Amino acid sequence: MQKKALIMSVIAATSVALILSIVLISKKSNNDLNELPIETMSAEFIYDTKDIRELIGITDYVFVGVVSEEMETEYKNETHYFIEGEERIHADPLTKYKIQVLTNIKGELLTDEPIELKKDGGIALDGKSIYLYPGDTLPVVGKTYIFSAFCQKNGTLIASGPNSTVEIDENNQTEAIESFKKAYEDEIVPMERERFISLYDVNHR
Repeated sequence: MQKKALIMSVIAATSVALILSIVLISKKSNNDLNELPIETMSAEFIYDTKDIRELIGITDYVFVGVVSEEMETEYKNETHYFIEGEERIHADPLTKYKIQVLTNIKGELLTDEPIELKKDGGIALDGKSIYLYPGDTLPVVGKTYIFSAFCQKNGTLIASGPNSTVEIDENNQTEAIESFKKAYEDEIVPMERERFISLYDVNHR
């Protein structure tokens, strides 16, 4: 039985207890991120992160998009603590990107101009490591992904957790997109939650 403990700013922002606990548990190097070590964030979710049908059911928008720009990293939930008399600061990173939507799978986002998307994770406040969930990835400019995103109350979008950002290329894109489309047809909503319309929804304007 999963424990229901609220963590990280994305949960408060979406008004849903999606992630239940979090600790830093491991480190590894990643050459694609300037060889910074990865601080792996561990969490328990109230939906099956390995079941795409549940991932699609719990999120608000699922779409294919190419990353056009990495904009900035924001920090939430700042905590001060001391180690051997030295003050340290921890904060949860959120990395903001501009995404050009290519195909909508769930929901109807604009395709004629880039949208903004926040990604749960990113470079640590001290610049010495990267925070990331296992099974998740930080988008790279120029690459294409299938994003599964929550819409927050203010209409902004955030992708968070395993399989919320799945890289695709010319070798696997057809199979991957069809897989997500089929999963949407058979989506499973693991819990009811308040839903919001994105600032970038075609019906918002």
